[in-house]
Amino acid sequence: MTKTTNRGGRRRSGFNPNVLPDTFSSKRFLAHLKKALQLCEPTIKTQVCLDMYLSKYVDEQVVSADQRERAAILKWQSVERLNARTNARLYLSQIDTDFGWVTSDRILSYMRSLIKRTLGKAPSPDELRLSVTSGATTRVYKGPKARYQKVSGSMHCSSSALPLWLTFASGTLFGNRLQQTDVTVVDSSVLLTVPKKTEINRVIATEPECNALLQRGIGLVIRKRLLRVGQDLRDQTRNQDLAYVGSQRGSLATIDFSSASDTLTTQLVTLLIPHDWWYLLSATRVSGTIVDGTHHDFELWSSMGNGYTFELETLIFWALASAVCYFSGVKGKISVYGDDVILPTKAAKRYIRIANWFGFKPNREKSFVDGYYRESCGKHFSHGYDVTPFFIRGELRDYGDLIGVLNQILEWNCRGYGFFVDEPIFQFWKYWSSHVPSFLKGGTDPMDPGVLVDGSLPRKGQRLVSVTRDVWYVSADGNGFDDHPAGYLLAVATGGCYSTATEDKGRLKLGAHRPFGTVGYTPGLIFESE
Repeated sequence: MTKTTNRGGRRRSGFNPNVLPDTFSSKRFLAHLKKALQLCEPTIKTQVCLDMYLSKYVDEQVVSADQRERAAILKWQSVERLNARTNARLYLSQIDTDFGWVTSDRILSYMRSLIKRTLGKAPSPDELRLSVTSGATTRVYKGPKARYQKVSGSMHCSSSALPLWLTFASGTLFGNRLQQTDVTVVDSSVLLTVPKKTEINRVIATEPECNALLQRGIGLVIRKRLLRVGQDLRDQTRNQDLAYVGSQRGSLATIDFSSASDTLTTQLVTLLIPHDWWYLLSATRVSGTIVDGTHHDFELWSSMGNGYTFELETLIFWALASAVCYFSGVKGKISVYGDDVILPTKAAKRYIRIANWFGFKPNREKSFVDGYYRESCGKHFSHGYDVTPFFIRGELRDYGDLIGVLNQILEWNCRGYGFFVDEPIFQFWKYWSSHVPSFLKGGTDPMDPGVLVDGSLPRKGQRLVSVTRDVWYVSADGNGFDDHPAGYLLAVATGGCYSTATEDKGRLKLGAHRPFGTVGYTPGLIFESE
């Protein structure tokens, strides 16, 4: 039972932030919310929210985890069968395909020249930057210790990447420290799934850690080279701003793809990437994975989990958009962030047609060419208005879940006004916010699930914070982190010497709330409806 002291010195006895009161029911909350949304004015903003607010909801009671995993793997296998046909078609691309306004050979040739000019000379292995993340590999589970574990113990490496890894490990920056670790040859990735929505999971593949470290270094180089052509992968706001412009004028289209990284095929990369870069990318990828106990040779080039997939697909989608606009005689802004593509509307339908020929499958539910609705990088706009919905991703289990959703609903309905514009939503929010203790109110940031934003003036009080603990890195021989080679490597990679990591234990506790800035909603007006 959590006990803490408020700012007045009294004890808050009996309050447990990890358990909602008996008067709360997640199913009743969702039913009430659906009814409130249906009673709102039938605007585009409301309809978008009704269509999407549960699109990422994962309900274990409806579809089991095993069923979601199986559905994801079956979908992935069907995509690989399509990839095989795409590879065969592209392999025969010397038999030129005429699209009426351009041929496939001219498109490919122009894309090759753009990509070669953008990438420049391929870096040597010892020029790559070491960037160690906390993600999973074939040997290491995702978690707070992953950074340390990746560069210690018997590291996994594919046979094709081994020469590059040894060159990288013996570079002058790291001396022989990486060479002190053993290497085990592993030539397959591990296929697994992660939650996506109630019906199906998302497939990813974890790579051997030596490959992953090399891939990440390559991805960072590609990311830097993309800046030469105005594509900045450090920030999504350019795509979002252009989606806003497209919704105002209809001059820009937003295109999204289904299973984009899984449809980036081996033959397409071979046709487009310069030889020196192709060797570097090919040597550091794995050529297959284990599916249902059987080895599967990839038809795709690289999956989610590969450290350069995001940058590579951005490069190819950008080059394709540039080529289509060039041969169409269309000028305008082009912005690409992964598989989120923005290009002039006049060239959009041609872009979709050529992308299909390359094996990519535009997501028709998330691609917008006609009309004045646009969506990119999570932001939705209609006629210049932000109609981005909120999302509920699962059952509300604790006060953090409840406060987080209530804050999102408030931001959604009050957006652009500073007060609730729909009476049914206001009554819903008012009723369910009464389940939140007063000492957890007075927040200033609707994206913060620790304090409820209720329109009152910011005040010192308490907030919900995650229960964490420091995880000390200790090597197998008993030496501390700083005495181990991995300590030096991580210090170089992260710019500081880390001897601990923070582990989130999946629970909440009360902490001090010291607000700053101003509330984004006018106090008092928040309880008025239009």
